[in-house]
Amino acid sequence: MSTTPRDSQDDPTTPAPQGPEAPPADDAPVVEAAPPVDDDAPVVDDAPPAPAAATVPGAHAAPRPYPPSAPEPRDEAPLTPAPAPLGTTPPPPAGFAPTPVAAPTPTPAAVPTPAAVPAPAYAPEPAPTPIPAPVPAPEDAPAPEYRSRRDVPEAPAKPGAWRHVLAALLGVLVTPVGLLLVGVGIARLADIAGTDDMGTDALGVGLLVGGLVLLAAVAVLGIWSPALPITGGALWGVGLGIAYLAVPDAMEDLVASITGDVPAPADQLAQTAMSGYLVVVGTLLLAGGIATAVARRRGRRWAEQVAAAERIRAPR
Repeated sequence: MSTTPRDSQDDPTTPAPQGPEAPPADDAPVVEAAPPVDDDAPVVDDAPPAPAAATVPGAHAAPRPYPPSAPEPRDEAPLTPAPAPLGTTPPPPAGFAPTPVAAPTPTPAAVPTPAAVPAPAYAPEPAPTPIPAPVPAPEDAPAPEYRSRRDVPEAPAKPGAWRHVLAALLGVLVTPVGLLLVGVGIARLADIAGTDDMGTDALGVGLLVGGLVLLAAVAVLGIWSPALPITGGALWGVGLGIAYLAVPDAMEDLVASITGDVPAPADQLAQTAMSGYLVVVGTLLLAGGIATAVARRRGRRWAEQVAAAERIRAPR
């Protein structure tokens, strides 16, 4: 014989839990108490199983002789209020008191103190000089002229040192001839000066004119090379003239020892040299040669500067 345990809640003798009693509802069903079960009644284990009753909601609950207890309140999540429409301020919830907010106190702004900037250990690099933009040529500007190789003149060839050597040699050979002719002509004309024979010595006049032509050629050839007048004037003019002025007797003895006898032209040249003629003519030739050399050099530099300026200004 087996005994089936019963639920403590289904036993009517079990005391109900203490709690607030709720009044019965008007529409609640009335449940009658079941008759007590006799413990001495025989229990038949071999009885056929009872048919399964239809499942009805709430059929498993046993009838209770006491009124049902009130349902416990459930913790429901607070409802989130719907967002207020734009442009309106939602009302504060009940029991909410706004806390007064104190006005912010303005804080004085801190004035930064300029710190001393240390001097750089090196000098700053200069700023680059801006390059000006090229100026476009005006529309009415003349078109550049293109020249062929035939139109462009070639630079003249620079003469070598041989011309100076040849000019010095000509100065040594031609200058004394001109000085001698001029000296002899002056001496012949000086002999008949103040007499009735004045103007009748054609030889003296011819020698004088020939000597002047040679000396003029020596001075003009200084354009080709300044060495020609400088060499002739310094050697035969200034040098020989100073010697005749300083030691005239020694110069006459030297001429006599070379020629064996003092010829008339040499005697006439010595007379003019002692009067300072050679020094004057030699100084003029020397000064002319130096002036020609300086002018050539300055003219060359000036021409180079002019050519450079024209090259820069020429349209490209």
